[in-house]
Amino acid sequence: MLIQGKGFLPLLKGQGRVNDFVFSEFQWDEHLPKFAALRTLEYKYVEARPGRFSFQRSIMQTLSPLVRSVIKQRYLFCLKEAGENVNIIKQEKKVAKGFESEMKAILRRSAEMSQGLRKARRGRVEVDKEVGKQLKALGYFD
Repeated sequence: MLIQGKGFLPLLKGQGRVNDFVFSEFQWDEHLPKFAALRTLEYKYVEARPGRFSFQRSIMQTLSPLVRSVIKQRYLFCLKEAGENVNIIKQEKKVAKGFESEMKAILRRSAEMSQGLRKARRGRVEVDKEVGKQLKALGYFD
């Protein structure tokens, strides 16, 4: 079994922090941009990435440097000073670069794990009859 993440036991025992940041993703629809964010106590870094099957995605891949200069894709907010009202990415380039590197590493590890899971789960799995009924009622399979 593959487990991603860290346990909270050290935190519950008062033995320090579990993570230095929180990672989150949000997307209304696969055609709309996906937002990925890293948040610390002081900063929030957000990247807007194009949706999976969009014209915008093909433009981004082809004309990436030009598009990035025209479309705001990255945001950095200092939560202690201006909340999420002022994008300080141009003023805090070093901080933004650190968040960008961490974001790339997280997304790369996540993609690698997903590929590994897809390969591992290609076989059939027997499901308990009662669980199967519940999953079918929820619409997971016919």
